[in-house]
Amino acid sequence: MTSTKNQFIVTISGIKGNWNTKTGGNGSGTPVKYRNGGSLREEIIGTPPTFEDLVITRGFNPAFFETYKKLSKNINKSYHLITMQPTDANLMKKGKPISYKNCLLTGVTFPDVDSNATGDRAEVTLTFATSGPA
Repeated sequence: MTSTKNQFIVTISGIKGNWNTKTGGNGSGTPVKYRNGGSLREEIIGTPPTFEDLVITRGFNPAFFETYKKLSKNINKSYHLITMQPTDANLMKKGKPISYKNCLLTGVTFPDVDSNATGDRAEVTLTFATSGPA
């Protein structure tokens, strides 16, 4: 059975509540191809993988304003555990979460402000460097 995008719970250690979106954290590697002297066949060597930054957002809640201000003062200093827990259709946890350990906070983006945008939702975005899932 497949899932929809809403069937995950995302959490960040040290910050109360769940998060709405998570993008990134995907890994890739660059293979090295070469030929030994006189060989027509290429040999391929894998290099260590690299991982995209994790970008995590949720609706801005003024109750967390002080937390976000504190986080913004700890950019490139603060490490967190980020988990992505799969759920079933009733949002009950299923299986083991994907865990990203020791993610370095690299950005805090506060909501843009527009006094005429009454229907737009304000969001806060946190960006983390990661070395991949544990």
